[in-house]
Amino acid sequence: MQQPDAMSARPGSKSVLENRALLKLVAHVVVWLPTFSMLYDLAFDRLGMLPVQSLVYWTGVWATALLLLTLAITPVRYLLHWNAIVSVRRIVGLAALAYSVAHVIAYLIMHKWNFAFIVGEIVSRATLITATLSMLGLMALGATSTDSSVRRLGPSAWRRLHSGNMIYSGLALLHYLLSPGTFSLQFLMSGFFFWLCGWRVLAKGRSAPRVTALIGLGLISTILAALFEIGWLWGNKRIPPGETIEDMLNFEDGLPSSWMVLLVTMIVAAIGWYAGQRTHQGASPRQTPPAFEV
Repeated sequence: MQQPDAMSARPGSKSVLENRALLKLVAHVVVWLPTFSMLYDLAFDRLGMLPVQSLVYWTGVWATALLLLTLAITPVRYLLHWNAIVSVRRIVGLAALAYSVAHVIAYLIMHKWNFAFIVGEIVSRATLITATLSMLGLMALGATSTDSSVRRLGPSAWRRLHSGNMIYSGLALLHYLLSPGTFSLQFLMSGFFFWLCGWRVLAKGRSAPRVTALIGLGLISTILAALFEIGWLWGNKRIPPGETIEDMLNFEDGLPSSWMVLLVTMIVAAIGWYAGQRTHQGASPRQTPPAFEV
């Protein structure tokens, strides 16, 4: 006899993946783990010679990563017909805002609260201009993330306002790219951002794209990520394209960012295929939501 699993529970039962209270608890643990890790490293002097600069960097990285995770919730919802996952979106989004605020505070501390210098930097450096625009947008989204805001603004106006999350996330990523230094995470996140943008184009029909479309999207996102990395390093860091391509084909230090984008997006396509097979076999899929959400 086939045993029921978490994805196809008995009618009337509540599977683990549909338990919204449990999902919210797990989401809180996941989004705040980096905070405890950074505090631990700070307490035990494990942040290197420049601990404040390390905090500036890592709070910014986690803010950007959580913004992308917020955007990824809708694809997960559609691919797995998993409506309950939407219950963690507010938690992840507000955590991204909290890390952004911590990023700003760490930056102020690094410059010893010299507001005259900081204002001059904000109006003259592209990386800080994009950061400021992103921060203002995220603050507006955070201030209107409550149920009362939805009622006050109306669902349509609230949805239009929060559709700007894609723009503010893109600005945050651009801020990361424009910051000093070159890191593989910059281009890994860029590849995922390309995929998320492509998803929203493909899913305008209010359903998850077919597996062939997901495979194509993964390949295109990988190529865009690779070309973007080559062009960005050539245009902004004066690194010859040949040197970047050589690094992309070097696996001694781990999987390069563009290959990681390919791996993750192909895994997503495989998950989409598996979920589609289960649906066709009548494995009690969750109801697909009637409207596409940003």
